[in-house]
Amino acid sequence: MNYANAKAAIDLATPVFDVKNSEATYSYVQSFNGVSAKGAATTCTVSRTVWYQNDRSYSERMNLVAKYRLGGAALWTLGMEDQSATTAIRNVALAIAPDVLINSLTIENTDARQVNFGDIFTLKGGFTLKDKSPVGGLVVNVEMKRASEGTWTEIAESTTALDGTISIPVTIAGTAAFRLTTVGTWERAESTSSEEIVTVRPKVILEHLSTQKHGVPMQINGTLLPRTAGATATLQRLIAGKWQNIGVSAATDSKGEFVLTTSEAKRGVVTMRVQITSGSQLISSSEFSIVVR
Repeated sequence: MNYANAKAAIDLATPVFDVKNSEATYSYVQSFNGVSAKGAATTCTVSRTVWYQNDRSYSERMNLVAKYRLGGAALWTLGMEDQSATTAIRNVALAIAPDVLINSLTIENTDARQVNFGDIFTLKGGFTLKDKSPVGGLVVNVEMKRASEGTWTEIAESTTALDGTISIPVTIAGTAAFRLTTVGTWERAESTSSEEIVTVRPKVILEHLSTQKHGVPMQINGTLLPRTAGATATLQRLIAGKWQNIGVSAATDSKGEFVLTTSEAKRGVVTMRVQITSGSQLISSSEFSIVVR
């Protein structure tokens, strides 16, 4: 209470700390002189024992939270709390607060956060305390959120090495965001890394002959991955250093497959590629050559 020491001085008493009950206490005797109802002089003597919680009391009570790993402690006052008691509570809270965990995520083996369909990239996580010391043996949740999703999904769990790192190889079919999370414990606070987005570039797989007789129709079979229906595939030939469309375009089916047909009247080596338009995306296959005999 905020005026306990002043009250003890008025009562001409010296408070002592009761270690057993963790309370400050003192006793005093006061005599009051007056007159009775009949007007005679009289004296009234009272004996009182005072107890209250001081800053040490609050500190010791709050230390029970750390000792027994409690969720916390609630203390009630009647609006007479002492600032020193509030400070004692805060000091204990700061002393037992969980360590802040530095959680960092980086993406490796990508081209500016972009990968081709089917390629493997690496999620690299690092975990340290504020003083940069690594945290080993820490369980880490790997979470992913696809472009079409609104919630995070745990896709893997890993444990940090002695240097506080994890390394997770990943393959995805479509663009997605990733993050790393850890659960809070008594010693360490929970943590969440930054969100890192990896974009998947579609991939075109082609099947064709390496040689073809001139004047005979040649067939180019292809598959767009991820499998997308309704995309437009066009065969292109490199002529005088420029790509020019040849033949008739074809649409991909439900499996992402398409067939393109063309023919060459002259013998020689022709360089071609397939370009696919899928929505706003323009996707080109690798160049390939066919010997026309």
